Amino acid sequence: MVEKENIIDTSPFIKGFTLIELLVVVLIVGILASLVTLSINIASPSEVNKLKAKMQQHITLVQNHVQLYNQPIYLKVSKDNIQALSFQPEINEGKEKVLSEKSLWQPSQHLEVLKFKLRSVVCDVEVIEILPNGFITDATIILSQDGESVTFKTGVMPKVKADES
Repeated sequence: MVEKENIIDTSPFIKGFTLIELLVVVLIVGILASLVTLSINIASPSEVNKLKAKMQQHITLVQNHVQLYNQPIYLKVSKDNIQALSFQPEINEGKEKVLSEKSLWQPSQHLEVLKFKLRSVVCDVEVIEILPNGFITDATIILSQDGESVTFKTGVMPKVKADES
């Protein structure tokens, strides 16, 4: 009979992981997690781009309102909001209608004020006029914050059909 007392088991399968193998796996998982975090931060739009989208939606909403009610609207752009002004020539005092002594363009009661907080909002015109025929005043609005700057333009002139003769 052969004795098996002094034979060491050298099977090809080692049970468990070495410390170096575990450290390499943890390092790889950490690098992948940081890359995913960075890509998520890059993929989300900045505050300036979010505000640009909100402003464009607001202008489209005002255009639809103007065409629906067939009344012009002025948009007054300031550093912290965009306010819609509607034409209100008369004020009722008692039973008489009297022309207003103050400005005929007053804040619209039907359209909300778009408020925002950016370091810099610059518009090259005082008001943006939106008419029922689709005309919008040409304006350039520059939004900037924390070194990021976005510019967008308004102004659409409706296409006029040429006379067919």
